This record gives sequence, structure tokens and C-alpha cells, in this order.
Amino acid sequence: MELLDIYNSNKILTGETVDRAERNSLSPEGERHLLVVHICIKDTLTGKMLIQRRNLSKKAYPGRWDLSAGGFAKHGENSREAIIRETREELGLDGIEPEYAFTASFSYVFDDFYTACTDTDPAEIRFQSEEIDELRFAGKTEILDMIKTGEFVDYDTALIEKIFDIFEKTNR
Repeated sequence: MELLDIYNSNKILTGETVDRAERNSLSPEGERHLLVVHICIKDTLTGKMLIQRRNLSKKAYPGRWDLSAGGFAKHGENSREAIIRETREELGLDGIEPEYAFTASFSYVFDDFYTACTDTDPAEIRFQSEEIDELRFAGKTEILDMIKTGEFVDYDTALIEKIFDIFEKTNR
């Protein structure tokens, strides 16, 4: 059993938890929300984003490309702790310094987005094969095209634009 903290609509902890397996019991219109974290890692040389192809065994979006790493914050974790753990677990990367970028709200979750930079070749990253099938760098236009063709998780294109704007403005 993996417990997740529940937040109210103002992103304040309620003191309640839910088993991860029961997370879909939360109503999209309700006052109970979960916290999801994402990291978008920029290649320092090209400005492209590290993307991952989700493992075919994943329940959500199997085989589709996704942002660098992410997942649910576990019970007792704050957002920063969760993204450091997810980056380490999924990508095997220690020493990445995530910088908080923004929060978006989707359905019954708050999504905290972080950025970071690397000059590591994706071929050298020892990723978690239960989660990820492949890693590579991709530019904004390529990712937007992949969303249109259904190869990428169906994020709103404005979200991808925002991430690349942050990359350009903050050197992240």
C-alpha cells in the first residue's frame, strides 16, 4: 500500500490520505486533490528536453513519450522531496538541482513542474526499465508534433510552450 496525501482546493494539506490504488475515487469537481511532480531536464548544449518513452506495461499512456520524469508525491513528502526521489528512481540521476517553475491544476491533482539542466548523454543514463523504455532529447517543435500524432502524452500545447519559454528565459 502506498499512501498519498490529500490537499484541499487551496493546495493545503488536509491531514487525510488515500491509497494510491484508490486515487481515482477522488472526484474531479471535489475539494480533495493529490500532488504530482514533473521535472523537465534541458540539454545545456542544444536546449532540447530530455523525454522518456513510457514502458508498455504502464496503465496510463503506455508506450507514449513523456516529460523527463515525474510521479505522485508520497505521504509525508513535500514537492521538492518528491521530484528529487522521482528523478533518482526513474532516471538514476543524483545531483540534479531541480528549480521550481510553476503549478498547474488538472482534474483532482496539482502538478508542480520543475526544470533542471544536464549535459549527460541519454545513452549513459541508467533509467528504471519498469517505468521507461527509452530516453532521448527532443526540441519544442518535435514534441508539439508528437502530441498531434498521439506519440506523446496529451499535454496541452501551451504547457510545452511554457516549459520551453522557461528554458530560454532562465537558462534552465
